[in-house]
Amino acid sequence: IYSDELPEIEEFINKFVPVLIVRSQQVPERLADLKKPKTKEQFSEIMKRIFRFVNVRKDIVAEQSGGTARHFDATDENSVREYFQTYLPQRIALNVAHMHNAGIAHYNLNEENVSGVGSIYDLDTAWGNPIDGQEITIENIKSDLTNLIAGFSKLCTENEQSPWLKAIFDNGGSNKFLQSFIDNYTKTVQYHVPEKFDINLWYQQQAEKYFKSAVK
Repeated sequence: IYSDELPEIEEFINKFVPVLIVRSQQVPERLADLKKPKTKEQFSEIMKRIFRFVNVRKDIVAEQSGGTARHFDATDENSVREYFQTYLPQRIALNVAHMHNAGIAHYNLNEENVSGVGSIYDLDTAWGNPIDGQEITIENIKSDLTNLIAGFSKLCTENEQSPWLKAIFDNGGSNKFLQSFIDNYTKTVQYHVPEKFDINLWYQQQAEKYFKSAVK
């Protein structure tokens, strides 16, 4: 450093505003992790952690609305089934729809990048107008949804080593999961699509590619 550079350095220091970025996760588990437990007890421990966050969130929402929250219970099979068949796909749908409404596509939206509470992780691959000034298209949206459906199929059908998950998604459970997702996504998403594009029909066609049965 030379003496004649000191005024410039001083000016830089005076204008410098430090920024601390903290990356946090609601829960560490992702959809792909839900098939990893070797025993039902291990699976229940994961669900307890997931429900701990979800139930706190439900309490906050209930307090704001003046209502009473109904909690999920990791020891109750019906409660766990309801979570996977209804609540989880609903939360995923809302988060994905809000992301698309903001003009952002994820680019790598799969079972590794969706948490056990339905939040979207690893947004370093995301892009769109708010990030880099590029407008996303319907093809980018379809790519996100296709990757997501492929991830759903791994959770719902590739679970032979996880009988507790298999019991949740067999006998129409996977169809309930898929239908809950698309119902909540289409009610929330607001991006412009071509007039001739039927997202429900397209979604069912994609689901048929990855699942043994169609969405009913």
